[in-house]
Amino acid sequence: MQRIVALIGLMALGLAPQVHADAKTDQRLADARQVFETFVDIREQTIPTWLMERAYGVVVVPRVVGRSKEAKVTAALTAIKSNLGTALDMFAADNDRYPSTDEGLQALITAPPGAQDWKGPYLKDQPTVPKDPWGTTYVYRYPGTNNPGGYDLYSFGPDLKEGGGDDITNLTTK
Repeated sequence: MQRIVALIGLMALGLAPQVHADAKTDQRLADARQVFETFVDIREQTIPTWLMERAYGVVVVPRVVGRSKEAKVTAALTAIKSNLGTALDMFAADNDRYPSTDEGLQALITAPPGAQDWKGPYLKDQPTVPKDPWGTTYVYRYPGTNNPGGYDLYSFGPDLKEGGGDDITNLTTK
């Protein structure tokens, strides 16, 4: 039981982001730390471990769990705008065009027919096209529907459906 309490405490103390997020997130982390430190103080007064674990689960866990959705959205946006976006731009620089919709993101890993100046793979150390944080395939279109001068690249987001206000794109959040 003591190991579980220690593990929960380490999680609370180790959740501080490397780059500061918004003030609300920072406040949640500070609250989690304060609750944990209070539990440690109470522990010294011989409160049963099971009671502390349950109280911690009721007070802290609900506040911290919402961060996983935020982390996934950030990861998808980073993949779209940085990793995949940079790889697509490198492909375009070498081949004077972006991959077609039919060639898709696979053109970043294996040379499509007719791409004589292909210098990939453009996604290093990835034998397959990465999936979004929800395990679904990124949608790629060239020429883009929303970006006719370039490409559309997006994830359906947490709801796994196109539209709905939570799609994550190379342009903006749809």
